[in-house]
Amino acid sequence: MKLFAVVVTLFISSLAYADAWDNLTYEEAEAVVRYVEQNPYVFDYCDCCQSDDDEDDIYLVKLMKVTDAEIVPCSWNTEMYSVEYNADPIAELVYKEDGSGMEVRQPERVILRDFDPVPVIYMNYTWGFNSKSKMAKPLFESIDYHYVAQYGGRSCKKPFSYPTPKDLKTLGKFKDYKKWYKRAKPSKEKP
Repeated sequence: MKLFAVVVTLFISSLAYADAWDNLTYEEAEAVVRYVEQNPYVFDYCDCCQSDDDEDDIYLVKLMKVTDAEIVPCSWNTEMYSVEYNADPIAELVYKEDGSGMEVRQPERVILRDFDPVPVIYMNYTWGFNSKSKMAKPLFESIDYHYVAQYGGRSCKKPFSYPTPKDLKTLGKFKDYKKWYKRAKPSKEKP
């Protein structure tokens, strides 16, 4: 019976970790909006998700530019808030955990999660520029978030570098990205 209880507890806790974190205090939601105003280039990257069609250790990462962000009531917790956004797709990146680099390609589909009628910024699945590491990390590692203390936040995958403006050159001219990249000075290290 004890073994059964341990297995059930581990199963439930793993499901809790895989949930998307969009329940923010109003102050946290304000911090997210300020963050995307300064660092609009974020990644939609469910690092703890993997579908059956994913290849081993290769993950699709979607780079987008947030064009608008709005604080709204959280859809599942009426005492909390969420941040809805609009974004322009920039590129899809193939993240290879073996360190062999990122393949940059044209986005093939609209950057919206299938289960979101309106896209929401998730603290664990929206990755952005972390000023300390100079790499992309989940937002909960760049913005104070109450939920992390409760559930012990850690990302499932390693941080990774932003593509350089030269990497994106084949997809078009992204002058705003080039300016942001020069100002932020992201790391050029391999993941």
